[in-house]
Amino acid sequence: MEVGEDSWTETVYQFIWEQTQKSKSKEAQSQYRTAMIVWTNEWKNIRTDMFDTYLRHKRLRDEGDIFLGIEHLNERCKCTSTKSRDVAFIDRDNHCYESVPFCNCIPDPVRLLARGFIAVSPDTPKTTISISLVQFFETIWESVPMSVSGFAEGLWRWHTLRGEPHISQITHRPRNGGPLLRQALFVFRDLLLQEAQFNREVLPLDPVEELSTKCPACFGPRVEGDLQAGDSNYILAVDGNFSHSRPSTAAKNDFAKIWPPSFLHKSYIEYAEHEENTTGGKGHKAVAEGDSFPQKINTFVSLLREW
Repeated sequence: MEVGEDSWTETVYQFIWEQTQKSKSKEAQSQYRTAMIVWTNEWKNIRTDMFDTYLRHKRLRDEGDIFLGIEHLNERCKCTSTKSRDVAFIDRDNHCYESVPFCNCIPDPVRLLARGFIAVSPDTPKTTISISLVQFFETIWESVPMSVSGFAEGLWRWHTLRGEPHISQITHRPRNGGPLLRQALFVFRDLLLQEAQFNREVLPLDPVEELSTKCPACFGPRVEGDLQAGDSNYILAVDGNFSHSRPSTAAKNDFAKIWPPSFLHKSYIEYAEHEENTTGGKGHKAVAEGDSFPQKINTFVSLLREW
């Protein structure tokens, strides 16, 4: 089913615009912009096929019909004309290079996605990252936001401890994992966006049902008999800080009892009032209404010194 592409196009072209603002020559900016437009159009051309394949892979994985491991990547297509190419497969625990047969009837990223891996390039991908790894990062990020580059660097070190380091087959230098993981996240999040749009179109939900898809515990179906007559069916909390109570901190920092440092403390006022009542104002020069401002200050300072 075709889904809306406005958000996808807007996001991609916003990304292109930000990249072209870097300090490069106009010629370099033009070349980069052209390359990004080509890259975006290539992804857009296979976007529907990618989404259909993602749903099929998700259903089969949930039903347990197939096991999508690295050792099953060499399954051949029914096409008679195929061409094999080495591809780097990156998972949570390891990475490896495998020879995969490709054909002209199925785009390379679609073929790889059917086996549970997201290609980092729409055209002739040489690196692919498993869906489970991307979901693993997304789950951690929801609890502890972290840098994509930092996570990739730590993952690279973990893989090095378990085997060989990530080395480019062309330059024979360590690969930069940040851009690779970032591209996979970009594709994966677009698949999630398409899935949400698809569900809204296929399953017309009322407002409460739509909220129940986000929080089943609050808005989902109730257990029969758990709600007494007259009780509220559901409660929507506008302020989400109810569980952030800090009584010890609040007791030490009661703003109603904190005296601003720029204010004259109450004890000074009480002392001046006491002196005025006990001496009747004798022995001190009263501040006359016609006195200049320096004279008023001097009188006030003399009172403080005596105190």
